[in-house]
Amino acid sequence: MEGGNRQCCPVSVGIGVTGYEPLLDYLLRKLHKESVVHEIILVANGASLPSLKICKKWQGLDQRVKLIEYENRIGINRVINEILRVARGKIIIIIGADAIPVGDSIKRLIERFKDDKVGAVSARQVPIKKLGIAAAVDRFMWQILEKYKSFMNERDEAVHLGAVMYAFRKSAVEEIPDSVAEEEYLGAVILSRGFKVVYEDKSLAYFNNIDNVVDLLLQRARTWSRHFKLDDYIKSRKLHVRNPKKFAELAPWNQFKIIIRCLRAKPKTFSLFIIALVIEIFSLIYASIFFRYKDWVVISSSKRIHHKNLNMTTNLINNAYRGV
Repeated sequence: MEGGNRQCCPVSVGIGVTGYEPLLDYLLRKLHKESVVHEIILVANGASLPSLKICKKWQGLDQRVKLIEYENRIGINRVINEILRVARGKIIIIIGADAIPVGDSIKRLIERFKDDKVGAVSARQVPIKKLGIAAAVDRFMWQILEKYKSFMNERDEAVHLGAVMYAFRKSAVEEIPDSVAEEEYLGAVILSRGFKVVYEDKSLAYFNNIDNVVDLLLQRARTWSRHFKLDDYIKSRKLHVRNPKKFAELAPWNQFKIIIRCLRAKPKTFSLFIIALVIEIFSLIYASIFFRYKDWVVISSSKRIHHKNLNMTTNLINNAYRGV
């Protein structure tokens, strides 16, 4: 452990490790240097032998690392529930095993909790720049999400937590039901308890993104499926959660304005917008028919980086974002 932090608000970082995670070692090396982090919880579920080896290596190198092992995949919701069960921190930061926070991004997330009204903070999620039309469409979608979160932040309205990296107060959440969209559920519960969900655009996490159209369609269908299940859960339990589904949604006109802003800033992305729209429609149909009762599907290209050594990969991360 480098340094040591005795701040009054202990921080736990939780990471789910599934299959082969090519950026995991680099992520844990980064966290090893973070003195603002009190513990690092790794939930290995269906992890490959190389990933398990990396987990155990850092468990030996850093006394803050706790390793929980499951032979098979348990799903992101159960992973977060395991993190909630063992975490000692008052603030919990969830980071994808395929993501790398840069600079002082983690510290910037934590600092937002100095405001007692803040219950959760979303980071800026930046996909690594890969080649191909699917990767470009994926980056375009993430850029729209970034603009949307900035727009909501300016209006002092709740933002979507998103995936990749976000933080929340442990006291403001509860166990997550199976199969629902975990970040939406967490955001809704946190809002219902009187807290704010905000966006910290200076907190950046690069992550390994999609590089083919089939995986992009499956990823979007998976997202739609989990939204459906969240709706079903809320209706079946008759939860009295303030705006459980629409807590971080915009009126159609405002959504349109954000897309127009993106297209005006980069007119050449209009073709990407059309492709993204077609993929979104097909993924919605696909999810409605085939994913309604399916728990999960693995997106293989998000586990893949076509480089033979870590130095080349980290250089790619450091130079990842240069627009679409």
